[in-house]
Amino acid sequence: MGLAALVSLVLALAAQTAAVTKPNSCVACHAEAAKLEAGRPHAQADIGCVACHGGDATQTQKDAAHAGFHGKLEAQAIVELCGNCHADVARMNPYGIPTDQLAQYKTSRHGQALYEKHDASVAICSSCHGAHGILGPKSSESPVHPAHVAQTCGRCHADESLMKAHGLAATAPAEYAKSVHAQLLAKGDSSAPQCATCHGSHGAIPPGFQSVAAVCGKCHMREKELFQKSPHAPLVESGDFAGCIVCHGNHAIRPAELGIYARVCGLCHAAAPEVLGKRDRIAQALGSSDALLASSVSEFDAAAGHGLASDEDQLFLDEARTGLRSARVLQHGLDPAQVEELTGEARGLLGELHQRLEKESAAQRWKRLALAPVVAFLLLMSLGAWVRFRRLHNQA
Repeated sequence: MGLAALVSLVLALAAQTAAVTKPNSCVACHAEAAKLEAGRPHAQADIGCVACHGGDATQTQKDAAHAGFHGKLEAQAIVELCGNCHADVARMNPYGIPTDQLAQYKTSRHGQALYEKHDASVAICSSCHGAHGILGPKSSESPVHPAHVAQTCGRCHADESLMKAHGLAATAPAEYAKSVHAQLLAKGDSSAPQCATCHGSHGAIPPGFQSVAAVCGKCHMREKELFQKSPHAPLVESGDFAGCIVCHGNHAIRPAELGIYARVCGLCHAAAPEVLGKRDRIAQALGSSDALLASSVSEFDAAAGHGLASDEDQLFLDEARTGLRSARVLQHGLDPAQVEELTGEARGLLGELHQRLEKESAAQRWKRLALAPVVAFLLLMSLGAWVRFRRLHNQA
């Protein structure tokens, strides 16, 4: 190794050692906080205690170390501290972190209450992300990971006394826990909607009635497209109909099952038999098709268990199932004729599947019948051979 290379190596090692042993007198008294920070993103980015709390971590005497020390920050100071750092494009760009969180927060209900009403009880950065040992949302340990967002929001929004002080109900977290969205999330589907999906994260303004359909439509695009062509769409525009939440609920989102028709439609249309007639046509088309699909699945499974179902039969079943799923989406347009047409096509496929399975079953029965004489002949031959063997054995 050359002298220059050796010198470079020594300098590199010295620099690395200096970085590792960089003095931090805060640890002497604040070991728990230092432990939480160790190895976490801020520590990895060389953002230490003094970056947030001030002071001089190179000093070992308490008074000298606390020179310029801010201590525990107030709510607005925390938001400003985090927000200004995270608004620095040069610092955030290498990590792919957006730089508009502070601006978004100021538009949120939380930010408005903090900045305009000086309400320090509202959620601030540390309320959701924690104070020390902060992790990004992709970490499964982070309180803002999709699997934990509902629980994190629930720390405030399930607090009855806190919500009462703000004129809000404390029921949203419990309602969400019963929803189809929460069930999907519990199964490990991290794409399933949670609080931030609908309300936003830093700009958390709950959607008003006029924008509910737009919020739901971010995921349910086909449903939104059909709904906008339905008789309900103009009523949403005029503010006379709340959109998706009328049928499906708000936080406790109900699955799209036919019982919704019986529970909801009559609330507005009890005196409109023509409208309820359209509802009944849609419900009948979907209900009868679902029943036929269930029996077809059972028939297919039984045939497959006997080795009688083919890959082509599976295609018929899958195509019918897909058609019925599309018909369920199509009901958002509230056009019975369209639903009946699509369910009719699906029932046709299921009928053809039934005929195919019957034909294959009949063919199998004929094969068995054809084999019966052969089996009988073989049994008689075996019996004759056994009788002859016994006769010869007795003669011997």
